[in-house]
Amino acid sequence: MRKRLIVAVVVAVVCSIALLAGRADAAVYVGYAPPLTDAGNIPWTSQDSGWLSTKGADQDAWDIANRAATSTSQSAQAIHDFLRSGGTVYLLIPGYNPLGNSQSRSDWEVPIADYLNMSNNSHVLIMELDYWRTNLIYGWAFSDGVSKAESFAAKAKSAGAGQVIIFAHSLGADVTGQVTQDSANVSRGYGFGIPCFSSWAPKNKGYSSYQGFHRVNSGKYIEFSRTSDPASQDGCVISLLGNWSSNSGSVPGHDYMELVYDNAYHRYVNSDGSCPCPSTNFVAKLYAFASSTSNEDTASGSTYDWNKTAADYRTMKAVDDNNATLSGSYAVLSGDGYDNAVRRAYGNGSTATVSATWRAALTGGTKYEARVFVPAITGTSTVTYKICYSGGCTTRQVNQAYYSDVWVSLGTYIFSGTSSDYVYMNNATGGTASIGVDAVQFIPKSQ
Repeated sequence: MRKRLIVAVVVAVVCSIALLAGRADAAVYVGYAPPLTDAGNIPWTSQDSGWLSTKGADQDAWDIANRAATSTSQSAQAIHDFLRSGGTVYLLIPGYNPLGNSQSRSDWEVPIADYLNMSNNSHVLIMELDYWRTNLIYGWAFSDGVSKAESFAAKAKSAGAGQVIIFAHSLGADVTGQVTQDSANVSRGYGFGIPCFSSWAPKNKGYSSYQGFHRVNSGKYIEFSRTSDPASQDGCVISLLGNWSSNSGSVPGHDYMELVYDNAYHRYVNSDGSCPCPSTNFVAKLYAFASSTSNEDTASGSTYDWNKTAADYRTMKAVDDNNATLSGSYAVLSGDGYDNAVRRAYGNGSTATVSATWRAALTGGTKYEARVFVPAITGTSTVTYKICYSGGCTTRQVNQAYYSDVWVSLGTYIFSGTSSDYVYMNNATGGTASIGVDAVQFIPKSQ
């Protein structure tokens, strides 16, 4: 414990300096809209010690149900009955967030929750742990996370939950190692992006490599690490700081959303709301490893090391609305969006009166993911984006009402490196609702 706290204090100080620089039948349909694109639909647990305490099966079920019903479309009665009938509860534990809000999310929670919701045919309850991960001292945040996660797991089991399964990232993965060891109420935990200084990191458990899938706590805890994540490298504190990019909004390689959403065996949630969810999804890969007989899976190369690497981020091309080619009249709104400003227009039925075209100097023959930023303060129309690349042009529809302050993928394409590469939209949306016009990113893919 002394070693953990000493390292934690050093990490906290260094990081702080850097930062300052529909139905209730056999089980509940929790009511996430398909796909689950609104992070607000994932209910938070409570930090209140009275709420977290166990009070008996029926009261514990009502405590959880009343809390969860505020964020889902399902009734508290249905959630209560789901718990009492032995339903599965998933707990998501987010990572370290010094000087931030304890109830803030990274990019991985929504795609994980979306996958779990879809793969369980919506018969599942998903909640996220609210704990004081904003403490400047990492060790305090770790201890608080362990205490609250164990209390929630005990409460969910008291309420009747058949299984409590944890998914966690970074500090949350550190917390989950301890919880899966100490709590009999947790069925299994999955962690990714675990810091190298954690006692639960693969190398600290005797594995020869960080990369790949690893069993910890007799297989009760499955960890995933990849070499492109600086949090998984030797001397990870320096690696994290050395890979920090002001363009990325997070440490490059530490964003595990991409493992859930992208590439050959990953997936996108289609912007039209459909969900292909192939069996080769990354989360399914976690489950497959958990049930297999091999002890360690550290295959090298693209299978486990794919993501936006630091190089991907640093060669990313971002085109804000100020640098796009605009036509027509827009209102300029400050205080939100990429680079703290966004433009607003309104739909004009079938006739376009405003348009925007985003171009960047791209490398010919290179595969880029095109992503559009949908801000929180405006955007309720379904907008058609045209993406032109070396193979021609295609369109993707994005219902902006589904999104709030997030990047939305328009797909991955091989671009020509000429002026024929661009993303285009206009306000011929078929209606009159508002449209947010902000930035577009072109992110080169490692594969």
